[in-house]
Amino acid sequence: MRTLGPALCGTVVCTNLNESVEVYKSLSMTLVKSGEVNQQLADFWHAPATAGAQYAILASASDAAWIRLIEDPVAAKDFVPFETHGWLSLEVSVNDVDTLAVKLAGSGFKIIGEPANLDVSDAIRAMQVQGPSGEILYLTEVRDDVPPFELPKASTEVDNLFIPVMITPSRDESADMFMQFDGLDKFLFDTKITVINKAYGYEILRKHPVAVLQLADNSMIELDQIDEAVPRQRLDGHLSGGIAMVSFMTEGKSPIVLDSADEFGRSIYARKQAGYRTGIAGEGVEVISAR
Repeated sequence: MRTLGPALCGTVVCTNLNESVEVYKSLSMTLVKSGEVNQQLADFWHAPATAGAQYAILASASDAAWIRLIEDPVAAKDFVPFETHGWLSLEVSVNDVDTLAVKLAGSGFKIIGEPANLDVSDAIRAMQVQGPSGEILYLTEVRDDVPPFELPKASTEVDNLFIPVMITPSRDESADMFMQFDGLDKFLFDTKITVINKAYGYEILRKHPVAVLQLADNSMIELDQIDEAVPRQRLDGHLSGGIAMVSFMTEGKSPIVLDSADEFGRSIYARKQAGYRTGIAGEGVEVISAR
């Protein structure tokens, strides 16, 4: 049994909450909860300065609440995507990426990669967009089974988060941390990552060391080793800019210590225990007990 997964939600530190909420609505998402981060939760994330920040959670038409936005313009202002270690992108399942690309033209999302079939399989077609605070989304249409991977097919225009993507200084060390969860499958290979190659000015066919970890419920983690990336700056007491953390469901024994969530946390995590740690790439990893 795989004891980690699915990936549930990415947390983006944004410069302007209201602006970001409106931009995400262009993905046919709905605001489902908003409020203020309390001190207990900020301390839980090792980010006490986040207390008092305004947050919003949005869900897709499939009821997948896969994006949490936290307003912290001080932490967000210097973030530049691609250049630093940590969570790079949230890969989200969509049912027609070419139609969605037309819809997003002129929206608050900047299209940085037009729809194209992936190097790994022609059954996967994806585009890449940049959000208003620099965060990157991969919008991916899975058209057929792609063994040995277990991937979802979208049930709505925009469905759920299924692959958080990380830039790491070492795919092996990052993979080792997650492989402490029982039952995960690990795949190591080199592949072309067009959006990375464009960002760094590499040859377009350049390949990079990648690890893919198969989680529960058609969910995965992708670990991209990019040698020129540098550690992401994180202001003392704040979450990092960009995608600061990704939340996962976990079942069974967890290598990340779980504790009772606070009052605010129970409203987000359905009264379940949760745990948090920072990985070797500086990424925030939040786990929520399935029990």
